[in-house]
Amino acid sequence: MSRVALVADPVANAATQARRYFITINNPNSNEIYSLKALDYKYIIIAQEIAPTTGTPHIHCLVLFNAAKRNIIYEDGTAPHTGIGDTFKQMVQEAKNGTIDSACLMYCRYERFFQRFIPKTDFVYDGELSSKNAWIYGPSATGKSRLVREYAKSRGYRIYEKLSNKWWDNYDGEEIVLIEDLDPQVCKLLVHHIKLLADRYPFRAEIKGGSVRLEPRFQFIVTSNYSLAECFEGPDGAAIARRFDEWEMMSEEDSLSFTWKSVTLD
Repeated sequence: MSRVALVADPVANAATQARRYFITINNPNSNEIYSLKALDYKYIIIAQEIAPTTGTPHIHCLVLFNAAKRNIIYEDGTAPHTGIGDTFKQMVQEAKNGTIDSACLMYCRYERFFQRFIPKTDFVYDGELSSKNAWIYGPSATGKSRLVREYAKSRGYRIYEKLSNKWWDNYDGEEIVLIEDLDPQVCKLLVHHIKLLADRYPFRAEIKGGSVRLEPRFQFIVTSNYSLAECFEGPDGAAIARRFDEWEMMSEEDSLSFTWKSVTLD
């Protein structure tokens, strides 16, 4: 399998998309770096680092073809706009210092690139997990989904409507992660993922073409026609049950008796 990841800039339009790429190479050798320098580029910047969790050396490049950038070890060519090379260097340093302006146009355009330089400090949720996670179950048409949405609206929270699978594509820091209509058959396939989502520690979340590191800065809410005991069993079931506040909702009137627990996610 190739050790090279080539990702097109998502903000480029169809006419220019192929000219702008991010490139990542794990365990790079001198020949691979030389090959990058030999590209037919308009502008290239290459940066090197070691992954803090795995110790894997790798390089990141930003290439503008006619094309690339991370701790900078090579730069050449005339940047496509006056001062852009210096701007990139300055913003990389600001990212490392934790002072980068996330509202500036350059950051918005190359967010994935600059995110790689921002120091990673693990957020660990130190409250009761049953305050952060809720399992709401009962028959259909009893208002479970509406209950969650009314709660989110009252707090000004956004909802990430997660599919019942391992993928996290398009998650954007929403304060509530909601999985609806889980059933025992699907739960058997997602035991490991449910445990991770309901835990207090950061975890790797899979997206198409890679993965991202997520911190538990969200409330995890599940709606189902089935109780936790009906969906999980054995040691895993016991571990998952300890992490959820479980509510049985037999009618819409039951929502009046529910009190959401206080939770701090920062």
